[in-house]
Amino acid sequence: MQGHNLLIPPEIELLMKKDIWPDSYEKELKQNSKAIFPIEHLKHIIPEEETIYFGRPPFRTVRQDLKSDTSNYWSEFGAVSEINPDLSIIIGDFGLGSDAPLILKYESQNSTPSVWKLVWAEKGNYWREVSPSFKEFLEALGLGKFLTTYIKPLPKIKNGRNLINFFQKSPRKQIAKLSKEILNTEFLSKENKTESIGIKDAAQIVSDYLKHKEYGLAYEHLAYVITETGVQLTSEQEKQMGEIASRMNMIPIDFDVHKRPESDSN
Repeated sequence: MQGHNLLIPPEIELLMKKDIWPDSYEKELKQNSKAIFPIEHLKHIIPEEETIYFGRPPFRTVRQDLKSDTSNYWSEFGAVSEINPDLSIIIGDFGLGSDAPLILKYESQNSTPSVWKLVWAEKGNYWREVSPSFKEFLEALGLGKFLTTYIKPLPKIKNGRNLINFFQKSPRKQIAKLSKEILNTEFLSKENKTESIGIKDAAQIVSDYLKHKEYGLAYEHLAYVITETGVQLTSEQEKQMGEIASRMNMIPIDFDVHKRPESDSN
């Protein structure tokens, strides 16, 4: 259980799905011998560090860590007065002996977080912003390429008509409608025991992608949840998922699910 209501960036779930971000203790340990990104990329944004050790979910807030801090680390060295412990999630540190957490810092419960690190200094430790957004942070580390969807080449444009049709037929409303239908109360009641962040918060993740016009990622995440949970689609829903992929020139997902009768979708 997370023990908080902050939304974890959906990119973490995508990276775990592609076996990049650790989702187990064993995969965490592997980072001690092999980094998951080129070190030279890290030097561009955090010159003083040699590596980053990403943690596995469930992620804890600084407040949760404070409550179990028997060594008084946070009260003595954590510069807690500079952050809101309830709106700061620990996602890693900088390797053995660093004692410098890497956090996602939220302005509010529903905001998009920025990335910050604790800096040790003789005159007192302090927090420094590493990146204004988590997505930019991943891109700076060279991990952005793992967040892209599989895209087919756009068809040849004749007098600009195909390009005009593409923008006129934004898939936002169609994806939002399907997400609402598929990730409904029945779905949530069946999946409420899962520990997967991407499945528990699937509706919110898809909504956030749509809000930021990341339609390809919204479609891919919805498709991921469908295939992972085996949720049944109606023939019409599966048809619409295929149409969305086609309109965005994406390779359609081959759903390994059973269709349910159309009458059951109401």
